[in-house]
Amino acid sequence: MSFEAPSLTFCAIPWMHLELQGDGKVVFCRTHGQKEIGNFCQNTLPEIWNSPEQKSIRARMIDGEGVSECGKCLRNEHFGSLSTRSLANRLYGSRIQQSVAGTESGKSPEFKPLYLSIKTSTHCNCRCRTCGPWNSTGWLGDYTKLTGLVFETPRIEEKQLLSALDSVLDSLELLYFVGGEPLLSELHYKALDQVLAHGRDDLHLSYSTNLTTLKFKSWSALDYWKRFEHVTLSLSVDDIGERNEYLRKGSVWQELLENRELLRRHAPHVRVIVHPTISAFNVAGLPHYMEWMISSGFIELQNGSFIFNRLEEPEHQSIQILPLEMKNKITSDIQTYLRDQLLKNYPLEHCLTTLRGLKGVLAYMNEADQSHRLPTFLKETQALDQIRGEAVLSDFPELEGLFG
Repeated sequence: MSFEAPSLTFCAIPWMHLELQGDGKVVFCRTHGQKEIGNFCQNTLPEIWNSPEQKSIRARMIDGEGVSECGKCLRNEHFGSLSTRSLANRLYGSRIQQSVAGTESGKSPEFKPLYLSIKTSTHCNCRCRTCGPWNSTGWLGDYTKLTGLVFETPRIEEKQLLSALDSVLDSLELLYFVGGEPLLSELHYKALDQVLAHGRDDLHLSYSTNLTTLKFKSWSALDYWKRFEHVTLSLSVDDIGERNEYLRKGSVWQELLENRELLRRHAPHVRVIVHPTISAFNVAGLPHYMEWMISSGFIELQNGSFIFNRLEEPEHQSIQILPLEMKNKITSDIQTYLRDQLLKNYPLEHCLTTLRGLKGVLAYMNEADQSHRLPTFLKETQALDQIRGEAVLSDFPELEGLFG
């Protein structure tokens, strides 16, 4: 059955997805991650499914009104990149057609989530340059040293979250884990135990992970994944070798490579994609990063192998802060790589989403001049270098012109 969206602002997500966050919050979309539509400690998921906030979002989408929470997807589409919205409409539009048709004043007639995200906690062993204490407990000490402030880590409502998960297991098709680092979360493994006890080994599991570990306490992620036919890992790997260790402090490159090899040997069915965060630090090294990823066999190039997370916040780390001369060189280098290496050496049909993603990166970089934010980038980078005993130019010599 073909699906025709009722408006240009329509997205399937509010009819088929929820995200449960460890502290009790429920948000309507993983991509946005902030718009709270309820709390599973206070209400049941069926109640939250048709909460006033969720109904308002659905009604606006059907009526063709703009939804401010959808800005990231709309920007991705503006820059020619794939978006969660376009993928959800393509993959799930026909599946929710009857629910959409039966929606009145934003109230969905059917509580049947197909896709559930679980943000297990903010517990993480890395303190990435582009992150902060709101997503990583590893950042707590550095945050206090930088700002003089103390960040309070939210309490995890494990029992209530597992109960909420149990209430939707019958309808689910996709279960997505994000942290923090979900593979370092007890809640993640308890959730998998619950899924298996429910007989749902047919679920598609998906993860956002830094791949620094495959074990936690007595649990082995590999042992669990062997029991599921469909598992996808979206790897937060921003660069190669010591450059990645700098950007993702706490990550050890050799251990990451060893874990990748363990995946090949013991869980070859697991699909691996790389999801680098593209910032002012690493955008100039993208051609080398991509070619290494492909030629080393770290990933198999196909559509969806590279998903580029275009950093927009904090704004002073965005690629838009770079001076025009540097932007021009980066643009030329990436275009040359695409023309002379990627498209010459690999089938076009395996490169399409990668091409769109890179073109989106360049379009975003060149859209605006945010160079007035460069002093903030330099000041913060040097301050964090001092705290961590690091030197940015040792790993990113191409940035010398900025710090000189």
